[in-house]
Amino acid sequence: MPKNTDLFLTAVENCQISKIVNADAANSKKLIFTAGANGSIVRSIIVTMDDTSQKTSQLWAFDGVNYALLGTFTILAQSGNVATTLPVSVLDYVYNLIDVFKRVDQAGNKIISLKAGWSLYWSNTVVVTNLKTQYITVLGEDF
Repeated sequence: MPKNTDLFLTAVENCQISKIVNADAANSKKLIFTAGANGSIVRSIIVTMDDTSQKTSQLWAFDGVNYALLGTFTILAQSGNVATTLPVSVLDYVYNLIDVFKRVDQAGNKIISLKAGWSLYWSNTVVVTNLKTQYITVLGEDF
């Protein structure tokens, strides 16, 4: 792992929880995290769902003008809803897929750094089953 020379001194925690339900159209992007006024770091993106069929999901970065696909992921049926299927830690996949946003903090933990005005969006290639929900929890910190 490359040596980290950045020291991230954040001011406040920023936890945002989003729900994807059957009414959310396939391939439509839903806001899941907005960076603070001075920028943010994202420390964790965890996905759980009670749907009984797996979903193909996508994480997008938005700079206020353009969307950039950060990665496409398979979210297993019942992820985090039953003891045999763990929640999905999306940040691990993003970190392995794209170089632009990946960084590590002073402790060597994987993070995504977002400028002020940037946000993260989520989409599924098919709708969530009726009466089922997919939850996306983004744990970040604002500067």
